[in-house]
Amino acid sequence: MGYEPKRQAKKTPQSKVKKFVSSKKQRAEKSVKKESLWLSVLIFPAALLYHEFLLPIFDPKSSLWSMLLVYLLLFSAAAGMAVYLLVNLLPAKAGRVCAIVLSSFWVVFLGVQYCCKSFFTTYFPLAFMVQMTQNVVGDFGGDAVDVALHRIPFILLELVPLVLLIGFRKDIIPEEKTPRRRLLIPAAVLVVCQTAGSLLGYFGADKAYYTYNFTADDSVPKFGLVTELRLETEYGIFGFASPPVLHMEDG
Repeated sequence: MGYEPKRQAKKTPQSKVKKFVSSKKQRAEKSVKKESLWLSVLIFPAALLYHEFLLPIFDPKSSLWSMLLVYLLLFSAAAGMAVYLLVNLLPAKAGRVCAIVLSSFWVVFLGVQYCCKSFFTTYFPLAFMVQMTQNVVGDFGGDAVDVALHRIPFILLELVPLVLLIGFRKDIIPEEKTPRRRLLIPAAVLVVCQTAGSLLGYFGADKAYYTYNFTADDSVPKFGLVTELRLETEYGIFGFASPPVLHMEDG
C-alpha cells in the first residue's frame, strides 16, 4: 500500500476571524504593557517635580526661572528613579505599600514645610520638626489646625499625586515586573542626573549653601526640598564639610 500524504485542513472563515482577533488582542496587550511601563517610570519623577514646583509658586519671594529650575529637574528625576527602582525590586503588593507610605510621608513633610514657611517665614529641618512635634500637639494644637485650614488650596493640590497613586496603584505598580535589563535605563538616568546636580552643587555659585554653610531655609529656595532632605540626612550622618581656610597675605 502506498503512502498517502495527510491533507491539510482548509482554513475556514471562522478560523481566520479567530486568528485575526487573537493577533489583535496580543497587540493590544503589548500596547497596554508599554503604557503601564511608561506610567510606572515617569509617575514618581513627575510627582516630585510637581510638588517641588508648588513651593516657589506659592512663595512670592521665590522664582523658578533661575538655577533652581535646573536643580529641581535633575534632583527630582534622580530621586524619582530611585523610588521607581526600589519599588520594582519588591513584590508587587509590598512595592505598592512602600510607594504609598513614602508618598504619604513626603506629602506630610511638604505640607508642614509650606505651613512653616508661610507662617514663620522660614523652612525648618526635619530633625527640628520631630523634636517640636510633642509641643505642637500639646501646646499649639489649635493654632496648628488654624494654620492648616488657611492653607487648604496648597494642601488639596499637594494631595493630587497621592490620590492618583492610591487610585491607580495596580496600573502604576503592576503584578508583572519590569525585566532586570530594562531597569538599567532608569538606573543610568539616576546616576547621570544625580552626578550632574551634585557637581553643580559642589562647584557652582551656591556651593557654600550646598556644603559647609548648609541650612534648611537657604537650601530649599536654592536646591529644592528633595535636596534639602537628602543633604540634611547626609550631613547628620557624616557631618558638615569644613569651610575653606582663608590665607591672609602679609604686608
